[in-house]
Amino acid sequence: MNAGTHSIKLGSFDITAINDGMLQGGIGIVVGTDHATAEATLTANFRSLPPRLTVNTFLIRHQSGLALIDTGTSNKMGPDLGHLVRRLATLGVTQADITTILVTHAHIDHVCGLITPDGAVQFPNASIVLSEIERDFWLNQSHSHPDAMADSLATARNALLP
Repeated sequence: MNAGTHSIKLGSFDITAINDGMLQGGIGIVVGTDHATAEATLTANFRSLPPRLTVNTFLIRHQSGLALIDTGTSNKMGPDLGHLVRRLATLGVTQADITTILVTHAHIDHVCGLITPDGAVQFPNASIVLSEIERDFWLNQSHSHPDAMADSLATARNALLP
């Protein structure tokens, strides 16, 4: 049975890719090419149409402890996602074991796993590492953002603030 994980060793680091789940994309997410070319490229590479996208996080085992790169979606993007905590458990890792979380960027498929479905802190012993630019973009309420971002912005803020 595939546990939704794949591990490699890189020097003194053990890195495990953890699949948080899949989401349905649209052909419009493929940028830098026209619709027909994008569709032909996906088809030629045995990819589904419309494309399905994986949401992955990464567990890093190192001398100082356990770190995550991103935290997935929790319950924010549907039933096909939010598998991080269960997949960590299959690796013998609890939320309390995580000491560092590196956030690549604060889109909701990267940060919603910071909190439980009821809004509590998911990883109580973890320090969060987030670039100042990202923090400012998502948390500084004096910035103006397009109205289309309102829901994503609120969801990301709710995940980051605790």
